[in-house]
Amino acid sequence: MNRVLMVFVLLMTCILVSGNQYKEDSLKHVYKSLEQDSARIKILWELSDNADNYISAIEYTNEALNLIEDKGIDQMKARTYFKHGANLFLLGSYDDALEYFIESIKIADKQGDGVLKMRTLNNIGTVYDRIGKYDEALDYYIKSMDVYQRMNDGALDNESAWLCYLYGNIGSIYLTKNEFTTAETYFLKGLNRCMSKDNDPVKGVLYNNLGKLYLTTKELDKAYDYLNKSLQFRIAAGDKNELVKSYFFLGVYYCTIDEFENAKASLEKGLHLSKETGSLDWTKWIYKYLYFLHKRQGETNKALVAHEHFKAASDSLMNEKTISDIARIQMQYEYEKKEQLKDSKQQRIRFIYILIISFFIFTTLIITLLYILAKSRSRRTMLENERLEKDLELKNKELTTNVMYLLKKNEFMNTISNRLLDFKSKLKGDNRQTILEIVNEMQTAADEEVWEEFEMRFQQVHNDFFDNLKQVSPELSPSELKVCAFLRLNMKTKEIAAITHLSIRTIEVTRSNIRKKLNLTHSDVNLINYLNEL
Repeated sequence: MNRVLMVFVLLMTCILVSGNQYKEDSLKHVYKSLEQDSARIKILWELSDNADNYISAIEYTNEALNLIEDKGIDQMKARTYFKHGANLFLLGSYDDALEYFIESIKIADKQGDGVLKMRTLNNIGTVYDRIGKYDEALDYYIKSMDVYQRMNDGALDNESAWLCYLYGNIGSIYLTKNEFTTAETYFLKGLNRCMSKDNDPVKGVLYNNLGKLYLTTKELDKAYDYLNKSLQFRIAAGDKNELVKSYFFLGVYYCTIDEFENAKASLEKGLHLSKETGSLDWTKWIYKYLYFLHKRQGETNKALVAHEHFKAASDSLMNEKTISDIARIQMQYEYEKKEQLKDSKQQRIRFIYILIISFFIFTTLIITLLYILAKSRSRRTMLENERLEKDLELKNKELTTNVMYLLKKNEFMNTISNRLLDFKSKLKGDNRQTILEIVNEMQTAADEEVWEEFEMRFQQVHNDFFDNLKQVSPELSPSELKVCAFLRLNMKTKEIAAITHLSIRTIEVTRSNIRKKLNLTHSDVNLINYLNEL
């Protein structure tokens, strides 16, 4: 039964690999057709995620980095550093990976990108986990969890998988420390948080972690059950990097129960995939177990070859330069961060002092200027008002004089008209008619001339009077508007009657109608005062 299962798994792996190759080719075609650099970088990210091996993945993110540097696309730099660091980590180049993670987190801090900061802190923790610095790794995992918990709900919508990974990573640290109950608690917490089908890859990780835990505690039935579940999820996800881990731990399980052929088959499948992906770390561990397996079966030559490969992989991964470089990069990062905080604090204090002093100087200057301007404006306004009042008074006098002149002129025209009318009785029929026509023309011409000249001069002095009056009461007739104008000049009823050829009674009725149309009928407001305020 186990052999049938292994054949099925191998077949599914081949299908998934061919599917990934088709997707990679399609993305390359899209990449070549794009002109916009930001869009090309996003395709390179996706190509990196779907690459068959770590070397190709690194080449894609490296190309993205070159585009960013050449074109100055700063807004995509942090995420590209993150992806490039993740690829280097998977390849086993931990010192270079850490360097890119630190550059990524610096930019994420400046941009306030909590999601990227959370992910990068987690990945820095995995670097320390891999080199055996478990306390440092746990510290970074906790920092990542803190960032997650501080983010708002909107930012967390797509981050549930990362929280599950975090639980798994923390649990792995406790498993390494042989704190099995705590480790199991974190693994189960992770599984409870990733019930969605979208989280199948992380389920594969957590099931694998539980399988490792039960292998360690010798609960072998549970171990096989969880390891097998992990393998199924990882086959469905099509991630060769994770399949390497499943095959490795299944190989360990079969070694434990002395099923050497199944163990060898699982480990060799894992070895094949680890070489494809370029994962030195897992290649090292697989060779280590193949060495033990061949040794237990008495295959001395094969055991020796496996051990040599194990030693070569270990030397490539863990050498003194790598450890010292990681320590140097971390110390440099911590030092730079402290210096930045110190400089930032000093700059903030200097800025506050400068801001306070500048504020007082600026406020004093503004108040002084406002006082001078207000005083100057007040004096100018007062002088202007005095000038306007004098001008208005002078123009009103001129206008009143002109009106009186027109009044005398009108009276003179009336006298001539009356004398002509008296002379009319001494004339015969046709001559009488002629005299009447002359009198009518004189009176009509006099009225039009008087009003036109008066209106022109009045508008020059009180240019908004008629507009304001019509706005208050559009119902006022032309004759009522004329009377309002005369009243504006403080003319008496008798004077208005004389200049308009109307009776005093007619003028009084007109004034009453004006009050009514201005809604002053039942008030004590003086009509002339009201008109003077318009």
